Order: sequence, then C-alpha cells, then structure tokens
Amino acid sequence: MTDSQEDSGGENEDSTVSRRDVLRRAAIGAAALTGVAAVVGGTEAKSCLSLAGTDAPDDFPMIEHGSTSGDFPAAPDELTIFVHGWFERLGGDATGQSYLAKQALRDAEYTGAVAGFEYDGNDPWWWAAKDDAEADGRTFADWLTTYQSQHPATDVHVICHSLGGRASLACLDELQRDDARVTSLSLLGAAVDAGSVTEGAGETGDWYDAVADGADDVYNYHSANDGILEYVYSVGEFGDEALGEEGADGTPPDNFTDVDVTDQIDDHCEYFQPDVGCLGDVGSRL
Repeated sequence: MTDSQEDSGGENEDSTVSRRDVLRRAAIGAAALTGVAAVVGGTEAKSCLSLAGTDAPDDFPMIEHGSTSGDFPAAPDELTIFVHGWFERLGGDATGQSYLAKQALRDAEYTGAVAGFEYDGNDPWWWAAKDDAEADGRTFADWLTTYQSQHPATDVHVICHSLGGRASLACLDELQRDDARVTSLSLLGAAVDAGSVTEGAGETGDWYDAVADGADDVYNYHSANDGILEYVYSVGEFGDEALGEEGADGTPPDNFTDVDVTDQIDDHCEYFQPDVGCLGDVGSRL
C-alpha cells in the first residue's frame, strides 16, 4: 500500500468517525426531545408555559448585547439582575420572567433595584444553546465591569435560572480573570454539571475558580423534584447529574452554599415564581 493509499484510508476512517459522532449526537438530541415531550404532558410543563402570560411594563430595565433598555436605575445601593433559562420564549420572555422575579422579591420585602439580562437561549440544539449562553455570559461580564467602574458603591447581585446558570458562571469566570466580582450569585435549578463547581478526585471543575473568585457568595438552590433536570438534562449530558437537582458533587469553594429546596419546589419553573418559589429565601440573603 502506498503512502497516499494509507492517507486516504485514514481520511475515510476519520470521516466515518465524524459521521458516527454526528449520528450519536442526533440520537441523543432526539432522546432529549422525547424526554421534553414526556415532561411537557405533565404539571412540569404547565408551570413553565403558564409564564407566557406574564407581561412586564414597557420600561422594565433590561441588559442585552452590552446595552441597556427601559428605565434603568441610575445609581442604586443594590442592583439585582435576573438571568433567564433555556427557551424562555415558551414561558413568556426574558423581560416577563425578570419582572416576575422582581414581583417575588418585592413580596419578600426586598427593596433593591431589579433588572434582567437577556442572552440567546432559544436554540433547540442543546449544545449550541450552551455555547451561546457561555459566550453571552462573558459579554455580560464586560458590561458588568464597566457598570461597576462607574458605580463602585453599588452592590450587584445575580439570580439565574436553569441554563442561565451557565451564562452566569461564565460571567463570573470572566470577572475573576479581571480581578472583579459581584456581591452574590444565586443559582436556581442550575443546568450545569454537579461537579463543575467542585474539586476532588484529582480534578477541578470548570467553574470552580469562577465561584471562588468571581463572587463574594454563591448560593445553589436545588430540588430533587426538578423533573427537567432529572430526566432531560441527564439525557442531554450523557447521564451527568445537574447541580440544580442534587447539589454540588465534591468539595466546592468556601463561599459556596448548597440550599436544598426540595420540600418547597415541585418543578423546574417554580423557583422564581411568586407564592410558590424560593425567592423569599433568596431575598433574605441579598
């Protein structure tokens, strides 16, 4: 066999592996969608879809692509920013969900300013959606760095839901690289791996440094009743468990606190809803 024949064979083998990889990913995607469909038939989906009727005021303050809109607070003592999850358009939109979170915080007697951050979270391909969330989270960090330089006396808190956990942890990762940080991050049903914020077994999770150095305090609100994370996330991530389902798997940084809200949260979209969510507890820690 000539060298050229050997090279050709290698290319064919690589091509076959590539095709197999594509088919494998497609199969996983199909399985994940099947899981979504199963959940959509029950109360889990009803809770998420019920958010579609949430209308925020036209002037509700939002951050998107490094710009602000609405009646953005000038120089508040505290600014809390809500970051939505995957496919937020099925449950209203980023602005509507951020406004809903504000209502829940007001019910908890939190008086600080509240705004929302919108990222590209509506790609149906899970892995592409993760990449988009991470990229936009790093852009969010650029905005925050500028904002904090202009408002050094403002305490900034971030509350994130589901895939918004990846965007927010990417934001913290970018901040800590610039020796910057937020006052707190509250993760609600975070759709990231349970070991991604820990160290152990000779490995350090992807977001360990982000948690340790990107915020004064990080709180992880998790629920074993979260069906989206238990069934859909684990399929999409080849069996990995989500941080928002059972909490951290390993040893997290000292500033990380797991908060088990299983007795309070029955499904994936309850975390930030008034009356049934856990923002009362979140607000008490801000």
